[in-house]
Amino acid sequence: LNLDHDELRTLPDSLGELSHLRYLSCYDNKLVSLPATIGLLQCLETFDAHNNTLTELPVSLWNCASLMHINVTSNLL
Repeated sequence: LNLDHDELRTLPDSLGELSHLRYLSCYDNKLVSLPATIGLLQCLETFDAHNNTLTELPVSLWNCASLMHINVTSNLL
């Protein structure tokens, strides 16, 4: 799922319903937070959220058992 360059400030909680999602890219937006439901994405392998304004990552992100690649550079972490 590619949500890059859309000036998004949030992602919906319903994101967690995409149980077979393997790739999520939401870089170069204005995200200030991520929904806790991201932790429900058990098939997520790649997550790219660089160049946003994130100040923290939800603890639930580490529940993504298949996650192999994560890029959250250029945030306020």
